[in-house]
Amino acid sequence: MTRRCGRDAPFGELKVPRGIVEPAMQQILCRVDQRKFGLVGGIMYMQIATALALTLLAKSSTVSVIAFTYAGFSALQWMSDPGMYTLLMNRVGPAERSGASALNALVIAGFQALAALVAGGSFVRYGYPAVLIGAATVALISAVLFRVLMRESPLKEVPQEAALVSSARP
Repeated sequence: MTRRCGRDAPFGELKVPRGIVEPAMQQILCRVDQRKFGLVGGIMYMQIATALALTLLAKSSTVSVIAFTYAGFSALQWMSDPGMYTLLMNRVGPAERSGASALNALVIAGFQALAALVAGGSFVRYGYPAVLIGAATVALISAVLFRVLMRESPLKEVPQEAALVSSARP
């Protein structure tokens, strides 16, 4: 980033603390998204929006645009989590929920560690833009595969009285 922007920490340019802005963006957009597109569609569209934000981040060269785009990307990146968790909990029985939750956390942590390892070496070798475009491509492919696989999923949902209610519903 120093070579692209002439600064070490472009994200320090944000005037409003990210800890306030991002959760607010997540709550507002997540509710609108899931109400309009449903649980599976909402998750897919948030993954597509994340891919678009990564692409914009890769193409940006000014500090203010990078800082704003990064804040948006950070919010979008985690917005599919409540829907994904609700979907998981709705598809397992009440007795299996704690194990499913633990396995979900384990898988997420493992892939975050792997992604950090791969991205760290790739940023040095190929530069930020190439790695961010690669990550955007993976996010886009994941979104499409998620929609296709969830449409044809052999899993059946838990009866409604045992299912969790999405936090995105009123």
